[in-house]
Amino acid sequence: MHHSGPDNRSWPKGPRGGFAGTARTKRELPGERKVSRANTTILLVRKDPGDARKTARFLEERGYNVILSPPSGRAAARAAKNHDPDIMVLDAPPDGLPATLSMPHGRDIPLLFITTRDDADFYRRIKKTACRGVLREPFDGEALEWAVDNALSHNDITRKREAGAAPRLSEDNYRSLVENINEIIYVLDPAGTITYISPVIERRYHWKPEEMLGRHYSEFIHPDDMAVASRGGRWDEEAYAVPVEYRAVDRGGNIVYLRSSSRPFYVDGKLAGETGVLTDITEEKLAEKTILAQRDLAVKLSASLDAETVINAVLETALDLPGIAYCAVHMLNGDTGELEPRGALGGAGFDGTILKPFSAHRFTEAMENRGLGASEACLQMLPARSRKRIQKAFGRWECLPVKKEGETFALVTAASLAGEGIPGNTLVALGAIVAQMADATGRLNVIDGLKKNNEFLATVLDNMRDLVVIFDFKKQSYIYVNAHTRQHYGIEPDEYMTMALGSQLSRGDARMLLRVLKDEIDHDRERDPNRVREFILLERHRSGRCFWAQLRATFLRDHDGAPAAILNIVRDISEKIQADEELRYRNEFEDLITRISIRFINLPAEKVDRGVNEALRSIGRFAGVDRSYIFLMSDDGSRTSNTHEWCAPGIDSQKAHLQDLPVEEFPWFLGGLSRSSELYIPDIDAMSAGVKKEKRFLKKQGIKSLVAVPMMSKKKLRGFIGFDSVREKKTWPKDTIDLLRIVAEIFVNLLNRQESERSLRIYERIVSSSRDMILFVDEGHRVRAANDEFCAMFKIKARDIVGSRLDTVFSGGVYESILKDQLRYSSAGREARFEMWYDLPGLDQRCLDVAVSPFREKKNLVSGFIINCRDITERIQTEAKVLGVIESERRKIGMELHDGLSHRLLGVAIRGKMLSEKLKEDLPETADGASIIEESINACIGEVRDLARGLNPFRHEHISLEDRVEELCTLVSAKFGIQCGMECVTPLEISALGKVEQVYYIIHEAIINAVKHSGARKVTVLIESADGTAVCTVRDDGGGMPRRDRRVKGLGLDIMRYRARMIGATLKIKSGKKNGTQIQCSFRQ
Repeated sequence: MHHSGPDNRSWPKGPRGGFAGTARTKRELPGERKVSRANTTILLVRKDPGDARKTARFLEERGYNVILSPPSGRAAARAAKNHDPDIMVLDAPPDGLPATLSMPHGRDIPLLFITTRDDADFYRRIKKTACRGVLREPFDGEALEWAVDNALSHNDITRKREAGAAPRLSEDNYRSLVENINEIIYVLDPAGTITYISPVIERRYHWKPEEMLGRHYSEFIHPDDMAVASRGGRWDEEAYAVPVEYRAVDRGGNIVYLRSSSRPFYVDGKLAGETGVLTDITEEKLAEKTILAQRDLAVKLSASLDAETVINAVLETALDLPGIAYCAVHMLNGDTGELEPRGALGGAGFDGTILKPFSAHRFTEAMENRGLGASEACLQMLPARSRKRIQKAFGRWECLPVKKEGETFALVTAASLAGEGIPGNTLVALGAIVAQMADATGRLNVIDGLKKNNEFLATVLDNMRDLVVIFDFKKQSYIYVNAHTRQHYGIEPDEYMTMALGSQLSRGDARMLLRVLKDEIDHDRERDPNRVREFILLERHRSGRCFWAQLRATFLRDHDGAPAAILNIVRDISEKIQADEELRYRNEFEDLITRISIRFINLPAEKVDRGVNEALRSIGRFAGVDRSYIFLMSDDGSRTSNTHEWCAPGIDSQKAHLQDLPVEEFPWFLGGLSRSSELYIPDIDAMSAGVKKEKRFLKKQGIKSLVAVPMMSKKKLRGFIGFDSVREKKTWPKDTIDLLRIVAEIFVNLLNRQESERSLRIYERIVSSSRDMILFVDEGHRVRAANDEFCAMFKIKARDIVGSRLDTVFSGGVYESILKDQLRYSSAGREARFEMWYDLPGLDQRCLDVAVSPFREKKNLVSGFIINCRDITERIQTEAKVLGVIESERRKIGMELHDGLSHRLLGVAIRGKMLSEKLKEDLPETADGASIIEESINACIGEVRDLARGLNPFRHEHISLEDRVEELCTLVSAKFGIQCGMECVTPLEISALGKVEQVYYIIHEAIINAVKHSGARKVTVLIESADGTAVCTVRDDGGGMPRRDRRVKGLGLDIMRYRARMIGATLKIKSGKKNGTQIQCSFRQ
C-alpha cells in the first residue's frame, strides 16, 4: 500500500509513515541521537490558540525554547526575522507566508508542517518551501519530539548559492580547489551547449573537458532519461526546486547514475544558461537495486517448491539489475552429463534455444586445463553460428558457474545489449544471486522429505534472515513467530507469542501503527487487496539497545477475502542506516566545503566580512559547537585580535574583549600554532600547571573544550580559526579538525587575495592619477589597458582601444617608423628610451619622452610592454628659450670680437708696422723684433676673426645651409687633417633662420665628436629631402662611441637633443665598432 501522496520516493519517510526527515547527526548510533535543545529556538505558528498552547507545552517539557506567533503570514515572517529561530513549526502553509523565509544573513529557515491532509496538491505546495518534515494530527509529545529532531538534523547545511553570472574561475588557488573536489561543476548556455566542466570529469568518467566543451549535454545522457535531465524543457525556478537523477554514459559506454543540483543564471536580466553540480550516485543506485533484488529473490526462493520456480525467480531478478538485458540458466542433467538450457528471458529476440546443451565435463576441462574463463569456455561449447549471433547482438557476455561440492551443476548467463557494458557492481550482485540459487537448489533436495506441510513452511521461514510474525485479528494474539525474535529482541519465540501487538515499539509508534491498521481495515475494500505497507521504526532489544527496523506488512485473508490476520516481516537495517548516515555526513561535509569555496570565488571586497561570518556560522552549526571564530595577527606579529565570530543562541560574544592581545601573553597557545600543529584541548580543567595564565584566560570566557588550527601563509602564522564548547566538555573527531584545516586554507587564500587586490588597487590608483600617459600592450602589440591620462590626452575611451593594435592608436606612421623598432629592442628584456614629436588631438605638435619597459611574468619571459609617455613640450620650450639666450650671447660675443677687439688689434698692428719701418731707419738692429710683434698681432687678429665667425656664423643670412656646411667641412679638413666632405642629394628649402642655425650646430657638434672621440679619418655629411621632410646624416669610419659614454656629459649629445627638440626634429644615433657612428636628424622644412 504505497502512500497516496505524489513522488513519495523523493521524500525521506519518517517513523510514522509520513514524510518527516530521518537524517541524523554524524556517527550517531541508533537510539542515541542527541539534539542540543537548550540552544534550539522554535517559532510556533498555529491557528487554534488551544492547539498552540498544547504544542508549546509539549516542546517546553522537552527542553526547547518556544516562541509563539500570531497565525498570519506577515506576523510569522516578522517574528522569524526578529528571533532568528532554528526551525518553524506551523499548520499547513497559512495565507501570506512566503515559500522560503530568509533572514538578513540569507539563511533559509526549515519548516515542519502540522496537517491532517494527505493529497497531491498539498505535497506539491510544500515542495516549493523549505519543508523538512510533515507531522499528521493527532499526535502526542513523543511524536512531536521525534519530528522536530528529524527535521532539524535533515536541514540543509548552507543556503543555496544565488544564481548569478557564469562563474569566472580565474584565480589559481580557487581553481585548484574547485577542480579537485569530488563533485563535477558545469555550465550550460541557453541552448544546452556545455561551456564549462571541471577537470574531475576526466578522472571519474574518462571524458576530457575539451572533448565535451561545445557539445550538447544530451549527447552524454541516456536516451530514456532525456525528459528527466531536461526538466521537461523548463527554465523556471519551480523546475529547479529539487535535484534530478538520471543515467549518463561514460567514455567506455558504461551506464552511470548522476544527481544534478542546478539553477538557471541571468546576465542583465536575460537568461544566460544553467550552472550546477553533478554528484555520482552510481554506487548508491546499484547498492539499492542489488539489495532490493536480493531481498525479493530471497522471498521468492524461500517459498519455492520446485526447480522451475527457482530458475524463473533468478531470471526475473537478474533482469532487474542495471545493464543486464538477457539472462539464461543451464542445469546439469545427471543422466547425460550435459548442461541443458532450462530458461531464458530478455534480449534481442534470443531465448534458451540458442544455448544448446553441452558437456559439463568439457566445460570444466576448458576452464581448468586450458585456462579459459567461464564466459570464454561457454562460448567455445556453442556452435560457430551461435557464437557469431551472440557477439553481434550483445555488448558483453558473462557466465557464472553454480557449484556444489566443487562441481558445476548449473550455469547462469547474463549479457548486455550491443554497445553497452555490465557495471562491476552488477556482476557482484549477480554473483550473490547465483549463491542464493545454489542455496535454494540445495534446499529443493529435501522438499520431498518435508511433505509440503507446516514443518516445511517453518523450516523455510526460520532460515530467512528476517523476523516473520503473524497476528490473528480474531484471537488478538500471535499465531506464528519465527526464531529471529532472539536475534532482534533477545526474546524467545514462545514468550513473544504472549506479548501484545506493538509492545516492542515506543508508545508513539505503537499508537501510530494501530491507527494505520484500523484505517486499513476500515477502507480495505476501497484499496488494492495485495497492497504492502512499509515503515521505518526504531525498536528496542531487551538489553536496552535500539536498532532501526524496516517493517513490511500485508493482510492474510479468509475464504471471503476479508482480512483475517496480518503478516509482518521485520528486517534489521541499522547497518544500512549507519552507512547511509556516514554517506550523508560525507556528502554534507563535501557540500559545505564546496559551497564555502565557491562563495569566496570573486566575492567583492565589501562582502568579504559578511561571507566570512556566514561561513563561520555554517561550519559552527555543522559541527554543533557553541562558538566559532577567527583571530588574525598584526603585521609585525606582536599582537592578535578576534576579527570574526559566530555564537550559538544563548552564548555570549567575546569578540569585544579579545582585541589587540599581546602575543607574549600566550607563548604556549600561539607557540604550538606557529609550528603548524593544531591545538586540541578536550578539557580545559585538565590543562597542566605550566600554563596557568592561559588556562585562567580561557576559563574566564567559560570555555570547557577548545580546538584551533593555524592559518599559515609562506610558513608564517597569519592567525588561527577555532571552535569553543561552552555548555559541556567535548571531544573533537578528526573530521572536525579536517573541516577547520580546509576552511583555514580557504580563509588564508582569501587573505592573500585581499592583500593582492589591495596592492593592485593602490597601484591602479597611482597609475590612474599619474600625469604620465601609460599604455600596456601584449607581445602581439595589442592594447590591453590604458590609464586615464592617456585616454584624456588622446581623446579616446579605454574600452574603444582595448584589443586594438598600436598602429591604429598612433597615427601618422609613428608605429612603423619609430615604435615597432623600439618594441623589438625592448623584447630582449631591455628598456628603450626615446623622444618623438606627435600631433595630439586638439593640440599643437607635442614632444613626448617615451619609455618602453618589458613586462615579465612566469619564467621571467617577456609577455608585454609598458609604454610610458610624458609630455615634455613645455620643458622643451623652456630649454629653447635658455638656448636662445645662449645663442644670442654667442652672437653678441662674436660681434664684439669681430667689431671691437679685432679692430683694436688691427690698430695695434698698424702702429707696430709703422714702428718697424721707423726702426729700420733709426735703429736697424731692433727692427726685426718689431716685425715679429707685428706678425703675432696679425695672427691674433686672424684667430679672433675665426673665433668670431664660429660664434656667429650667420652674420650673412643669405648664405644657405649647404654652403655653411661645406665651409665647415673645409675648415675641419684643414684644421684636423682628415677627409671631411658634404653630399647634397636634394637642396633644402628652409625659410626660418632659427631652424638653419640649429641644424648647422647639430652637424657641427656631430663632426667635432667624430674627430675628437671616435678616431675617424673620414667624415661624410649627407643632406637630402623627400615629401617635405629633411634628413641630415653625419657618418664616420671611426671606432664608434663606447656604450658607457653615451649618457655621460662632454660628447655634446644632450645639446644636440636640445637643438633637435627646438625645431621639432627627431635625432637617431647608431654606433658600432665596425661601422662607426651615424647621427641622423630628421625635421619638417
